[in-house]
Amino acid sequence: MVRRYKETHSTFDVFADKVAFQMNDTHPTIAVAELMRVLMDECQLGWTRAWELTTKARSPLAPPSAVRKCCSCCAGA
Repeated sequence: MVRRYKETHSTFDVFADKVAFQMNDTHPTIAVAELMRVLMDECQLGWTRAWELTTKARSPLAPPSAVRKCCSCCAGA
């Protein structure tokens, strides 16, 4: 999804408006960690910007707790 987004956008300014990741808050997922890795390692974004995009690019159906539970060890970094 990040690759496809980058094909039509030069910045990440509207990433969260164009991309949504559906996560289930009752089951473990690696979506948060993998999106952070892609944004930081492959897109050279800093931690703060990558975390901001990751927390905003979730489906409106998934509660914010899904992101926090999934990556609570990293949230304070």
